[in-house]
Amino acid sequence: MPRYFIIRQETGDPVVTPELYREIQAGRLRQGWGVTGLDLRQGLESYSRSYIDAWGQADLTEEMRIARETEGRARFAILHPMLDIVPGDRIVVPKQPRWDRFLILLAEPVDGHVYIFDDGKRQRDNPLEDDFRHVIHTNPTRLSEFGYHDNIDTLIVNRKMRAYQAAVNNVWNPELQQAIEHLLEGVRGGAVIPQTPPGDDTGPAEVVRRAALEKAVAQVLETLRTVAPHILEKIVEDIFERQGFETIARNRFTGGGGDIDRVFHWLAEGHPLLERLSPDLELGLTLNVQVKQKSGIDLDDVHGAKQLLAMRSGAINEYSILISTADTFTPECVMFAQREKVILVDGKAFAELYLKFV
Repeated sequence: MPRYFIIRQETGDPVVTPELYREIQAGRLRQGWGVTGLDLRQGLESYSRSYIDAWGQADLTEEMRIARETEGRARFAILHPMLDIVPGDRIVVPKQPRWDRFLILLAEPVDGHVYIFDDGKRQRDNPLEDDFRHVIHTNPTRLSEFGYHDNIDTLIVNRKMRAYQAAVNNVWNPELQQAIEHLLEGVRGGAVIPQTPPGDDTGPAEVVRRAALEKAVAQVLETLRTVAPHILEKIVEDIFERQGFETIARNRFTGGGGDIDRVFHWLAEGHPLLERLSPDLELGLTLNVQVKQKSGIDLDDVHGAKQLLAMRSGAINEYSILISTADTFTPECVMFAQREKVILVDGKAFAELYLKFV
C-alpha cells in the first residue's frame, strides 16, 4: 500500500517558485532548509552539529550554540520523513505551479535512491542559491496538477491539507488519502474524468462509464439552473440535512450588505479526555452558506463572497461557503476567497455533491 505525504515549498518568491516547478517537471522535488552539509542521511547527532556550521558559527556564545543545535534538531525532526518515502508513495505539493493549484507526484527511485542530497557546486546566479538540496525523485510523466476548486475531491484535499502545515508531513487521514487516490484515478466525487496516461489501454466498458457519469453531472447542473432560487436553497438544505447537519437559520441579512441563505450546524462527538476536562464543552462546526443561481461566469461573484464575510460572527469553527451554479469563479473572487478563507463550490462541484449525497 502506498503512503501519503504533503511537502510544502511555498516560498512566495516569484523567481524561486518557478525554478522549483521546473525541477519538479524534471522529476526532482526539492525542499528547503537544505544548505551544504545538511544531508539527512547522516543522522540526528551529526546533523545537529552540522547545522551549527551550515548557518555560521563565528562568535557564537555557548548559549547561542546550544540554541542553534536545538533548532537543528527540530529541523531534522520535520524533514526526516523524507527518508521514509519509497517508490510509489504519493506526494502532494501545495501552491505549485501557482498559489491556486496543487500537484500530486509519485515517488520513483533513480539509481536505487528516492531521497538524495544534492551537494553539487552551483553558479552564483542560480536562483536556488545554497539551499533546496534535499531531493525526492519522482516520475515526471505521472505529474498531476489540479485546482483547489476543480471538483469534490480537490475541495476535500484543500480542506484536509490545512491540518498539515509542516514543511514535510505524513498524511494519515483516510478521507484525504481516498481523495488523492480518486484524483489519481480520474475520479471526481462520483463522476470520472478521463485522465488516462499516454499508452494506457482503457477498456471500452470504462470509457462508456466515464462518458455516462460526465453526462449525468452535466444534466444535473442544467436542471439546477432551471429551478427557482428558493428551491435551489432548499436543495442545498436537503443535502446538508441528509448528512446530519442541523439548519439553524435561513435568509439572514444586515443593512451593511451581509447576507446568508442558510446557516448549518454540526455537533461533533467530543473526545473522552475533553469531556472529562470540561463536560459542558461543545464541539462543532457552523457553516454560513450563500447560494447563487448563475450560468457561465458570474462577473459579480466576489459580491457573494463579501456578503458572507460581512456576516461572520467571529465564532470558533465558523466557516463561509459560496455555492454557485456558474461554470467557474472569476480570478478576483478566487483570490478574495483564498485570502478570506471562503470555500467556493462551482456548478460542476455542486452537481457532483447532489449526485453523491442525494
